[in-house]
Amino acid sequence: MKLKIALGIIVSIVFLYIAFANINLTDFWLAIKDANYFFLIPASLLVVLSLLVRAYRWKYLLILQKDIEFKSVFSALSVGFFGNCVLWFRGGEIVRAYLIGKNEKLSKSSVFATILVERIMDVLSLLVLAVFVILFLPIPQNEYYNYIRNFGLILFAAEMGVIIFVIMLLAKKDLTLRIAGKILGFFPKRIKDLGLNIIGSFIDGLEIIRSVKHFNKIFVTSFGLWAIAIMQAFVLMFSLDIELNLNMMLVASSVAVVLGSFALTIPSSPGFVGTYHVAVQAALIIFYVDKSIALGYAVIYHASGYLTSLGIGFYYFLKENIKFATMRNKDNLPENGALPGSEK
Repeated sequence: MKLKIALGIIVSIVFLYIAFANINLTDFWLAIKDANYFFLIPASLLVVLSLLVRAYRWKYLLILQKDIEFKSVFSALSVGFFGNCVLWFRGGEIVRAYLIGKNEKLSKSSVFATILVERIMDVLSLLVLAVFVILFLPIPQNEYYNYIRNFGLILFAAEMGVIIFVIMLLAKKDLTLRIAGKILGFFPKRIKDLGLNIIGSFIDGLEIIRSVKHFNKIFVTSFGLWAIAIMQAFVLMFSLDIELNLNMMLVASSVAVVLGSFALTIPSSPGFVGTYHVAVQAALIIFYVDKSIALGYAVIYHASGYLTSLGIGFYYFLKENIKFATMRNKDNLPENGALPGSEK
């Protein structure tokens, strides 16, 4: 664990170095100092709306196990996001699985399986958004254009692969598990068993898809979340002196959301410091925004989401009266610390 923490710190430092390399510190400071922070208010409200929509979606991912009150789901989700802000490697996901499992007397592994499905829905909808943004929106045809377009084609291929895999899981569960077993057979037994257990739990979570009534809500909210994220990024464009017309501001906001979301998958320090800033900065540089101003925007954009999630999560963290020391007790993790589906 200490090695992983050290690696996360190193990654964040490296990305911060990349972000600040060759920028004019005076311009960067002026961008931060002279920003119109009024726009943090609507941006923060959009973050709150995003949390509410996420809680609504999670409620329906959990509904096959138990119809839980919305306020309980929102509380656990908020504490989980608080955990992601202060714990390493998205530790908040385990925290919210623990909290819902404890409060609602549900299997923590089955709850965690819904979080896996939630992540898959996020990735699938993000891939759709990324392909649309990269292939169809008017991104400047500069030196970055071919890289972006090729990235979009790779994402499209990956998206098709994931969709085909999900369909196979639903239609031919046993066959898919046999194929996965043969592929994982090249790895040590421990890794093979772990992989099959995770896939098994994921299949169980996918059962929500068979419920058309509930899946429609999950499908719509998954894309709605990206719409809210783009609006947050768009609103914050007005906080700085970014010389783009409204149409290009909206396109740039979409690119910032796509690149920033992919940056969240890179292991780093809590709060995704460095990785997120480089991704958002790069999104604006593509549109010929000055590198120093682009970094200023990245800092404000990151702060609006981070501080809002931190504040709301901390409130519910205190309200739930839990301690992170409790989370370190392996008996409180999903099924004695095992990944969902690993229990026999």
